[in-house]
Amino acid sequence: MTWRLLLACLVLTLPGVVDAHGLRLAFVEVREIEPGGWRLALKIPVLGERQWPLEIDLPEGCWDVEPPSRHRLPSGDLAELRQVRCDRALAAPALQVRGLESGLVDLLVRMETPAGASVTIITAADPVLRLTREPESAALAKFQLGVEHIITGYDHLAFVAGILLLMGHLRLVLIAVTAFTIAHSVTLMLAVLDVVRLPDPPVEAVIALSIVYLALEIVTRTRGNLPPPSISRAWTVAFGFGLLHGFGFAGALRETGLPAGDLPLTLLLFNLGIEAGQVAFVVVLAALLALLRQPLLAGGIDRRLLLDRTLAYGLGSVACFWTIERVLEIV
Repeated sequence: MTWRLLLACLVLTLPGVVDAHGLRLAFVEVREIEPGGWRLALKIPVLGERQWPLEIDLPEGCWDVEPPSRHRLPSGDLAELRQVRCDRALAAPALQVRGLESGLVDLLVRMETPAGASVTIITAADPVLRLTREPESAALAKFQLGVEHIITGYDHLAFVAGILLLMGHLRLVLIAVTAFTIAHSVTLMLAVLDVVRLPDPPVEAVIALSIVYLALEIVTRTRGNLPPPSISRAWTVAFGFGLLHGFGFAGALRETGLPAGDLPLTLLLFNLGIEAGQVAFVVVLAALLALLRQPLLAGGIDRRLLLDRTLAYGLGSVACFWTIERVLEIV
């Protein structure tokens, strides 16, 4: 009864605190058109009824040459164009970015000057856009973007957690995660390069269903005390769902509006960041599960089976909520 009560409380509180794709990206291209003169093209994401009120405030010594213009893009997102001039006495004017406080949206910045181009990310931790003529290293920002996307992509983490619970043995987990990695890397590349494109809402709904499937598999095997799936089945299931998850990853890059020339390197570093975050998550979760599963027997009850089944019910409940929410977005 206690476990059921805890699970009910979890499900009832989820709609207010869970957003399966925590990371959304706004994008701004900053181009120096003359010394002290800059053109800013800002793209603000809109998801359903949700629009992030992103604003860029100019510091003292900077001004708009003409009033900023806003329009809605065919995708439904908002675009803002503005031309800014700054006093030449300001070496690197600091523009304040408002609207990042929730942590649900970050600002990807591509800055182009006569000295070169760079890509950086602005988050709520340091919401300042600095207009500088010196290009910054873009590699770290792109890698960081991948890490942030997997860490805040709760549905992808839930799927990886389900794999860990289902397979049990480290060897099977590594095989399944490798298959998942290969599959989503392939579809991530195809989707971002526009070789294959699928509409986001159905893909997101099927991703949620993949977690429901894993939860059902875990519950079925714990009830019957069955062994983990075979290596071939583990590979097949993880690879198949990994193809779908790759399309989910692609949205974070494709929708930014990055120029095509920046995509190959961005794609590589973004994917490496995803893998780094995923591996870190697997290691931490595996260690935590090993700790919680000791001792295996408590009061005549197999604690491991009880824990795995409870976690599976939790994953399944969350995934069902996501599925319903995303199906409603389609209809």
